[in-house]
Amino acid sequence: MKSLLEYGRTNIALEQGKLQGLVYSILVEELPLANGGCSVESYGLHIAQEDGEAQSVEHVTFSYKKIESMASTLLKNRVTPTMLQEIAGDLIE
Repeated sequence: MKSLLEYGRTNIALEQGKLQGLVYSILVEELPLANGGCSVESYGLHIAQEDGEAQSVEHVTFSYKKIESMASTLLKNRVTPTMLQEIAGDLIE
């Protein structure tokens, strides 16, 4: 089961002074382990714009602390959905 935990919101300036809202979320997915009795949470990132454009990167880490740090970096730098794949790749390396 997948769920989104909203991390934060910001706005970016577009042409002609318009603002575009961005919502940053942590994607959580519970993955069953091979033994069938236990599961582990896998974390990813999700960014959505008010206009409906959105992008996700799944299964980035099993560490909530690490994904929270990455979400903070995305929010602080106002990363858009179109740049998420590239920036997430840089943050993972």
